[in-house]
Amino acid sequence: MSSTAPAIAAQKNLAAQKNLAEPNDLAAQNDHAVQGRHRSGRLPPSADDERFTALLRGLPWPGAGGADSLKTVGFTSCRGGEGVSTVAARLAVRAAELGGRGVLLVDANLLRPAVERLFGLAREAGLSDVLLENCELSAAIRTTHVERLRVLSAGRRAVHPDEVHDPARMAELVATLKEDFDLVVFDLPAAGEIVSAACLAALLDGVVLVVEAQQTSWEAAQRVTRQLSRANARLLGAVLNDRL
Repeated sequence: MSSTAPAIAAQKNLAAQKNLAEPNDLAAQNDHAVQGRHRSGRLPPSADDERFTALLRGLPWPGAGGADSLKTVGFTSCRGGEGVSTVAARLAVRAAELGGRGVLLVDANLLRPAVERLFGLAREAGLSDVLLENCELSAAIRTTHVERLRVLSAGRRAVHPDEVHDPARMAELVATLKEDFDLVVFDLPAAGEIVSAACLAALLDGVVLVVEAQQTSWEAAQRVTRQLSRANARLLGAVLNDRL
């Protein structure tokens, strides 16, 4: 296990957090286990809650106070499978547990959705349906086992982000969500694979890059960092995610 974090983390105010989640740590569960959580809206417990609390406190989120607090934050990566969905979900849970008017977790990874699987929810209308105007936003937002946490899943079917990529429509949606929730956490596609991920990140108050330790190269992280910068996204820092 590496004892040092990538230099990208040191360049930002957000310190690297290690051992937060194993990428795709729930993907190996069999269908029977998933069905047992069907519609439960419950994310299995984690032994790393305090690490996510520390990560949350490293962000200028509303609960931390300060004039420069963010209300929308996205998590992305260089490639798929680096644990973005798990990190985003557990951070959203901790934020909701720590209080506030409400937290929303948005599954914006439309091609590889994971939020419904993580929470054991049925496939229902979500972000893509709202963007395609097939469903009202209020009808697509669902409850979870955490009192102040809501989720907006990816949608009824997996779609490529380019199919629904409309910056104006998305900007309007982000503005609406900022009015309704204290904090909105976006599970974004891998910016190193989906070009529009950086464009979506630019609509948010900030974005965090999740880097899988000993798997993602420094050069790849630098490329994605430059890509986010060119899109005018505010990079808050990086999370070093070690496999356990």
